[in-house]
Amino acid sequence: MTDKHFQAVSNRLSKSYQLLAEVEQRLINPHDESTQRAGLLKSKQKIEERISELEITLLSPARPTLPDKSIHSPSFETLISYLEDPDPAVRFWALGELAASNQQEAYPYLLKSLKDSDPEIRVTAVEALARFGRYAVKPLLALFSDRDYRVRNSVVTALACIGPTILPYLINLLKDEMVEKHVLVVATLRETGPVLLPQLHEMLRWPYSNLVYSIVTVIGDLGNDESLTWLQPLADGQWQPTSWGASISEAARNAIRKIRRRKTMFESGKKPGSDEDF
Repeated sequence: MTDKHFQAVSNRLSKSYQLLAEVEQRLINPHDESTQRAGLLKSKQKIEERISELEITLLSPARPTLPDKSIHSPSFETLISYLEDPDPAVRFWALGELAASNQQEAYPYLLKSLKDSDPEIRVTAVEALARFGRYAVKPLLALFSDRDYRVRNSVVTALACIGPTILPYLINLLKDEMVEKHVLVVATLRETGPVLLPQLHEMLRWPYSNLVYSIVTVIGDLGNDESLTWLQPLADGQWQPTSWGASISEAARNAIRKIRRRKTMFESGKKPGSDEDF
Protein backbone atom coordinates (compact mmCIF):
# COMPACT_ATOMS: atom_id res chain seq x y z
CA MET A 1 0.00 0.00 0.00
CA THR A 2 1.42 3.39 -0.97
CA ASP A 3 1.74 6.20 1.57
CA LYS A 4 -0.94 8.18 -0.28
CA HIS A 5 -3.25 5.19 -0.29
CA PHE A 6 -2.61 4.51 3.41
CA GLN A 7 -3.39 8.13 4.27
CA ALA A 8 -6.64 8.03 2.30
CA VAL A 9 -7.81 4.92 4.14
CA SER A 10 -6.72 6.40 7.47
CA ASN A 11 -8.73 9.55 6.82
CA ARG A 12 -11.81 7.53 5.99
CA LEU A 13 -11.33 5.47 9.13
CA SER A 14 -10.93 8.58 11.26
CA LYS A 15 -14.15 10.03 9.88
CA SER A 16 -15.97 6.76 10.56
CA TYR A 17 -14.74 6.79 14.18
CA GLN A 18 -16.02 10.33 14.53
CA LEU A 19 -19.45 9.44 13.17
CA LEU A 20 -19.64 6.42 15.45
CA ALA A 21 -18.89 8.59 18.49
CA GLU A 22 -21.63 11.02 17.48
CA VAL A 23 -24.18 8.22 17.11
CA GLU A 24 -23.19 6.68 20.44
CA GLN A 25 -23.52 10.06 22.14
CA ARG A 26 -27.03 10.42 20.76
CA LEU A 27 -27.91 6.95 22.02
CA ILE A 28 -27.16 8.09 25.56
CA ASN A 29 -30.09 10.51 25.44
CA PRO A 30 -32.87 8.86 27.48
CA HIS A 31 -35.57 11.05 25.93
CA ASP A 32 -35.31 9.63 22.42
CA GLU A 33 -38.33 7.70 21.20
CA SER A 34 -37.96 3.98 20.58
CA THR A 35 -38.27 4.41 16.82
CA GLN A 36 -35.50 6.99 16.85
CA ARG A 37 -33.27 4.74 18.93
CA ALA A 38 -33.90 1.89 16.51
CA GLY A 39 -32.69 4.06 13.65
CA LEU A 40 -29.60 5.09 15.60
CA LEU A 41 -28.79 1.47 16.41
CA LYS A 42 -29.06 0.61 12.72
CA SER A 43 -26.73 3.49 11.88
CA LYS A 44 -24.29 2.35 14.54
CA GLN A 45 -24.19 -1.15 13.07
CA LYS A 46 -23.52 0.12 9.55
CA ILE A 47 -20.70 2.38 10.68
CA GLU A 48 -19.12 -0.35 12.81
CA GLU A 49 -19.16 -2.69 9.83
CA ARG A 50 -17.34 -0.11 7.72
CA ILE A 51 -14.81 0.53 10.49
CA SER A 52 -14.01 -3.18 10.58
CA GLU A 53 -13.46 -3.23 6.81
CA LEU A 54 -11.15 -0.21 6.91
CA GLU A 55 -9.19 -1.58 9.87
CA ILE A 56 -8.64 -4.86 8.03
CA THR A 57 -7.38 -2.90 5.02
CA LEU A 58 -4.85 -1.01 7.14
CA LEU A 59 -3.63 -4.13 8.92
CA SER A 60 -3.35 -6.28 5.81
CA PRO A 61 0.16 -6.89 4.39
CA ALA A 62 1.15 -4.56 1.59
CA ARG A 63 0.38 -5.86 -1.88
CA PRO A 64 2.45 -3.78 -4.26
CA THR A 65 1.20 -5.69 -7.30
CA LEU A 66 -2.41 -4.69 -6.67
CA PRO A 67 -3.78 -1.27 -7.65
CA ASP A 68 -5.06 1.15 -5.04
CA LYS A 69 -8.65 0.59 -6.12
CA SER A 70 -8.40 -2.91 -4.65
CA ILE A 71 -9.58 -1.46 -1.30
CA HIS A 72 -12.70 -3.32 -0.34
CA SER A 73 -15.65 -0.96 -0.22
CA PRO A 74 -19.40 -1.38 -0.06
CA SER A 75 -20.97 -1.93 -3.46
CA PHE A 76 -22.19 1.03 -5.45
CA GLU A 77 -25.78 -0.12 -4.99
CA THR A 78 -25.31 -0.42 -1.23
CA LEU A 79 -23.95 3.10 -0.95
CA ILE A 80 -26.82 4.45 -3.02
CA SER A 81 -29.31 2.79 -0.71
CA TYR A 82 -27.56 4.33 2.32
CA LEU A 83 -28.08 7.81 0.82
CA GLU A 84 -31.79 7.34 1.60
CA ASP A 85 -31.15 6.50 5.26
CA PRO A 86 -33.08 8.72 7.70
CA ASP A 87 -29.95 9.20 9.79
CA PRO A 88 -27.79 12.07 8.42
CA ALA A 89 -24.66 10.43 9.89
CA VAL A 90 -25.18 7.39 7.65
CA ARG A 91 -25.95 9.54 4.60
CA PHE A 92 -22.83 11.59 5.27
CA TRP A 93 -20.65 8.52 5.53
CA ALA A 94 -22.17 6.90 2.44
CA LEU A 95 -21.74 10.06 0.37
CA GLY A 96 -18.08 10.30 1.41
CA GLU A 97 -17.50 6.70 0.36
CA LEU A 98 -19.30 7.32 -2.92
CA ALA A 99 -17.20 10.40 -3.61
CA ALA A 100 -14.01 8.49 -2.81
CA SER A 101 -14.97 5.79 -5.35
CA ASN A 102 -14.52 8.30 -8.22
CA GLN A 103 -17.22 6.62 -10.27
CA GLN A 104 -18.81 8.61 -13.09
CA GLU A 105 -22.12 6.93 -12.28
CA ALA A 106 -22.17 8.76 -8.95
CA TYR A 107 -22.89 12.10 -10.65
CA PRO A 108 -26.72 12.08 -10.44
CA TYR A 109 -26.60 10.94 -6.81
CA LEU A 110 -24.18 13.72 -5.92
CA LEU A 111 -26.58 16.18 -7.55
CA LYS A 112 -29.42 14.80 -5.48
CA SER A 113 -27.36 15.20 -2.32
CA LEU A 114 -27.05 18.93 -3.02
CA LYS A 115 -30.65 19.15 -1.79
CA ASP A 116 -30.08 17.13 1.39
CA SER A 117 -31.44 18.73 4.57
CA ASP A 118 -28.05 18.38 6.29
CA PRO A 119 -25.56 21.15 5.35
CA GLU A 120 -22.51 18.93 5.95
CA ILE A 121 -23.86 16.51 3.37
CA ARG A 122 -24.41 19.33 0.90
CA VAL A 123 -20.82 20.48 1.46
CA THR A 124 -19.51 16.97 0.79
CA ALA A 125 -21.56 16.75 -2.41
CA VAL A 126 -20.22 20.13 -3.56
CA GLU A 127 -16.62 19.06 -2.99
CA ALA A 128 -17.16 15.78 -4.84
CA LEU A 129 -18.80 17.46 -7.82
CA ALA A 130 -15.78 19.68 -8.50
CA ARG A 131 -14.08 16.82 -10.35
CA PHE A 132 -16.87 16.77 -12.93
CA GLY A 133 -15.68 20.12 -14.28
CA ARG A 134 -18.01 22.27 -16.33
CA TYR A 135 -20.81 19.71 -16.02
CA ALA A 136 -21.08 20.64 -12.35
CA VAL A 137 -20.93 24.42 -12.69
CA LYS A 138 -24.64 25.20 -13.12
CA PRO A 139 -25.76 22.96 -10.24
CA LEU A 140 -23.06 24.47 -8.02
CA LEU A 141 -23.97 28.05 -8.90
CA ALA A 142 -27.50 27.40 -7.69
CA LEU A 143 -26.05 26.88 -4.21
CA PHE A 144 -24.80 30.46 -4.03
CA SER A 145 -28.27 31.00 -2.56
CA ASP A 146 -27.93 28.22 0.01
CA ARG A 147 -29.02 29.21 3.51
CA ASP A 148 -25.82 27.84 5.10
CA TYR A 149 -22.61 29.85 4.76
CA ARG A 150 -20.49 26.68 4.83
CA VAL A 151 -22.19 25.43 1.70
CA ARG A 152 -21.78 28.78 -0.06
CA ASN A 153 -18.08 28.88 0.83
CA SER A 154 -17.58 25.31 -0.38
CA VAL A 155 -19.07 26.31 -3.74
CA VAL A 156 -16.47 29.07 -4.07
CA THR A 157 -13.65 26.58 -3.51
CA ALA A 158 -15.15 23.95 -5.82
CA LEU A 159 -15.65 26.39 -8.68
CA ALA A 160 -12.11 27.71 -8.28
CA CYS A 161 -10.84 24.12 -8.54
CA ILE A 162 -12.71 23.69 -11.82
CA GLY A 163 -10.75 26.60 -13.25
CA PRO A 164 -11.12 29.19 -16.05
CA THR A 165 -14.02 27.37 -17.74
CA ILE A 166 -16.28 28.75 -15.00
CA LEU A 167 -16.00 32.35 -16.23
CA PRO A 168 -18.80 32.34 -18.87
CA TYR A 169 -21.19 30.94 -16.26
CA LEU A 170 -20.43 33.74 -13.81
CA ILE A 171 -21.08 36.66 -16.15
CA ASN A 172 -24.83 36.84 -15.62
CA LEU A 173 -24.32 36.83 -11.86
CA LEU A 174 -21.95 39.78 -12.22
CA LYS A 175 -24.69 41.73 -14.02
CA ASP A 176 -27.08 40.94 -11.19
CA GLU A 177 -28.01 43.55 -8.61
CA MET A 178 -27.65 41.26 -5.58
CA VAL A 179 -24.54 42.34 -3.69
CA GLU A 180 -24.34 38.99 -1.90
CA LYS A 181 -23.89 37.14 -5.18
CA HIS A 182 -21.22 39.58 -6.31
CA VAL A 183 -19.28 38.93 -3.11
CA LEU A 184 -19.34 35.17 -3.75
CA VAL A 185 -18.42 35.49 -7.42
CA VAL A 186 -15.55 37.84 -6.58
CA ALA A 187 -14.29 35.34 -4.00
CA THR A 188 -14.45 32.60 -6.63
CA LEU A 189 -12.50 34.62 -9.18
CA ARG A 190 -9.87 35.55 -6.60
CA GLU A 191 -9.40 31.93 -5.61
CA THR A 192 -9.14 30.84 -9.25
CA GLY A 193 -6.14 33.13 -9.57
CA PRO A 194 -4.15 35.21 -12.10
CA VAL A 195 -4.80 32.70 -14.89
CA LEU A 196 -8.04 34.64 -15.47
CA LEU A 197 -6.41 38.06 -15.91
CA PRO A 198 -6.53 38.23 -19.75
CA GLN A 199 -10.28 37.62 -19.75
CA LEU A 200 -10.84 39.95 -16.80
CA HIS A 201 -8.98 42.76 -18.55
CA GLU A 202 -11.24 42.43 -21.60
CA MET A 203 -14.35 42.46 -19.43
CA LEU A 204 -13.47 45.97 -18.25
CA ARG A 205 -14.70 47.15 -21.66
CA TRP A 206 -18.19 45.82 -21.06
CA PRO A 207 -21.04 48.35 -20.51
CA TYR A 208 -22.32 46.86 -17.23
CA SER A 209 -21.42 48.88 -14.19
CA ASN A 210 -22.12 46.10 -11.67
CA LEU A 211 -19.95 43.65 -13.59
CA VAL A 212 -17.12 46.11 -14.15
CA TYR A 213 -17.03 47.08 -10.48
CA SER A 214 -16.65 43.47 -9.36
CA ILE A 215 -13.99 42.76 -11.98
CA VAL A 216 -12.04 45.83 -10.89
CA THR A 217 -11.97 44.60 -7.30
CA VAL A 218 -10.69 41.19 -8.39
CA ILE A 219 -7.98 42.73 -10.58
CA GLY A 220 -6.87 44.78 -7.61
CA ASP A 221 -6.01 41.52 -5.82
CA LEU A 222 -4.61 39.60 -8.79
CA GLY A 223 -3.36 42.26 -11.18
CA ASN A 224 0.06 42.98 -12.67
CA ASP A 225 1.73 45.82 -14.58
CA GLU A 226 -0.47 45.22 -17.61
CA SER A 227 -3.53 45.57 -15.41
CA LEU A 228 -2.54 49.16 -14.61
CA THR A 229 -3.01 50.24 -18.24
CA TRP A 230 -6.51 48.78 -18.21
CA LEU A 231 -7.48 50.32 -14.89
CA GLN A 232 -6.17 53.85 -15.42
CA PRO A 233 -8.93 54.97 -17.86
CA LEU A 234 -11.54 53.81 -15.36
CA ALA A 235 -9.79 55.67 -12.56
CA ASP A 236 -9.69 58.87 -14.63
CA GLY A 237 -13.14 58.59 -16.18
CA GLN A 238 -16.69 59.13 -15.01
CA TRP A 239 -18.61 55.90 -14.79
CA GLN A 240 -22.17 55.59 -13.61
CA PRO A 241 -22.26 53.98 -10.15
CA THR A 242 -23.33 50.43 -9.54
CA SER A 243 -26.94 49.65 -8.68
CA TRP A 244 -25.93 49.74 -5.00
CA GLY A 245 -24.17 53.11 -5.35
CA ALA A 246 -20.50 52.07 -5.43
CA SER A 247 -18.04 54.15 -7.48
CA ILE A 248 -16.15 52.33 -10.21
CA SER A 249 -13.61 55.15 -10.53
CA GLU A 250 -12.82 54.96 -6.82
CA ALA A 251 -12.59 51.17 -7.00
CA ALA A 252 -10.15 51.46 -9.92
CA ARG A 253 -7.97 53.92 -7.99
CA ASN A 254 -7.93 51.55 -5.01
CA ALA A 255 -7.01 48.64 -7.29
CA ILE A 256 -4.15 50.59 -8.82
CA ARG A 257 -2.80 51.42 -5.36
CA LYS A 258 -2.97 47.78 -4.35
CA ILE A 259 -1.10 46.58 -7.44
CA ARG A 260 1.61 49.23 -7.13
CA ARG A 261 2.07 48.64 -3.43
CA ARG A 262 2.23 44.89 -3.94
CA LYS A 263 4.87 45.37 -6.62
CA THR A 264 6.92 47.66 -4.35
CA MET A 265 6.78 45.20 -1.48
CA PHE A 266 7.73 42.32 -3.78
CA GLU A 267 10.73 44.21 -5.12
CA SER A 268 11.82 45.07 -1.57
CA GLY A 269 11.46 41.45 -0.48
CA LYS A 270 8.70 42.15 2.03
CA LYS A 271 5.56 40.10 2.47
CA PRO A 272 2.22 41.84 1.84
CA GLY A 273 0.53 40.33 4.89
CA SER A 274 0.52 43.60 6.83
CA ASP A 275 -0.77 45.67 3.90
CA GLU A 276 -4.02 47.28 4.99
CA ASP A 277 -5.21 47.29 1.38
CA PHE A 278 -5.50 43.49 1.36
